Amino acid sequence: MKVSVDRKALLKVVRATSPFVPKFAKEAHRGGVRLRGHGVSLEVASASNAVAVASLVPAEITGDGSFSVCVPVAMLSKLITARSKDDVELEATGETLSVAGGRSRVEIAGRASDGFPDPQHIGESPACTIPAADLARMIDLTAFAVSRNNNGQYNIGCLYLRSNGKALDVVATDGRRMALATLHDIDCEALAAGAMLPMPMVKAIRGMCAATRGGHARIALRDKLVIADTATQTVSGNVLEGIYPNYKPVLPLKCDGFATMNRMELLSALRQVNCVADELARRANFTIRDGLCAIEVEKTFRGAATASVSASVTGAPVQFILNLDMMIDALRVMRSKVVRLEYQDKNRPIVLTDADEDSGPITYKYVLMPL
Repeated sequence: MKVSVDRKALLKVVRATSPFVPKFAKEAHRGGVRLRGHGVSLEVASASNAVAVASLVPAEITGDGSFSVCVPVAMLSKLITARSKDDVELEATGETLSVAGGRSRVEIAGRASDGFPDPQHIGESPACTIPAADLARMIDLTAFAVSRNNNGQYNIGCLYLRSNGKALDVVATDGRRMALATLHDIDCEALAAGAMLPMPMVKAIRGMCAATRGGHARIALRDKLVIADTATQTVSGNVLEGIYPNYKPVLPLKCDGFATMNRMELLSALRQVNCVADELARRANFTIRDGLCAIEVEKTFRGAATASVSASVTGAPVQFILNLDMMIDALRVMRSKVVRLEYQDKNRPIVLTDADEDSGPITYKYVLMPL
């Protein structure tokens, strides 16, 4: 059996799959990607202990027999990149993959694909259907806040997805801040139980969404397995076990003050004063009063800095201390022209939200504890 496939399309899929190929695998077949004829497509699959990814590339398949072989992903990617022809012809013979085109023919020593785990598919399982662009956006708005240390009673080293009536919440926290993105007017009963996604799985889903322009993604839970797919790609892996903290009570029920500012002006001011902030604390004093948000970094061995941003302020003047890096993290991934800081006093959480009149179907709340 021979497979003819577009070089650029194949290279794109191989590169997208390669991050999930184990560098050191006990099973020899897991040290590469599996190429397999799949109807009128070529399936490129990888599998690690954390996540499995399978992508389909349109192909012209001729001849009898089967096409299935595992090959080193780095070698395959390098070879496809080096080719100048638009089409690539592939032929699998035993444990060897032949790559031909024009006047060249290269044989890659691979391995038999026996024992390579087949990708899981959603099938008839209840699934939540989401615009792929919205799912990618929600991941971008939250994933940076996932904890890098997970030593407490709660499992916060993950991204948490849970349906909330006719809305889907995507949540991340590291114990000092919480990022919450909510997609409204969507039926997500399939995620009513909630799912804690490990970060390799999140990375794979984000890449899957990036490759889907204008399409939809589906997510389903099956026992301890989460499966996500689009028209051309499937990602699956085990959800994390444990308890995710109840994030709803973290959101302040009432805020006494509001400061509305231009996002890019605030981000620019924070980045400038952060240049001289203490390396460990990264702290700055924020003073909000009529028409102004003043930011000050007290003198350190690096220097000192002050900056101010015009603000529309409602409520009494207030002062609090915030971590600059954590503020910059959120402002960097937001897209709105205008943001709003909501606060009560210097000791209670502040909330950063979008303040554009039309922010789309996703609402965003970033909760940060003052220092």
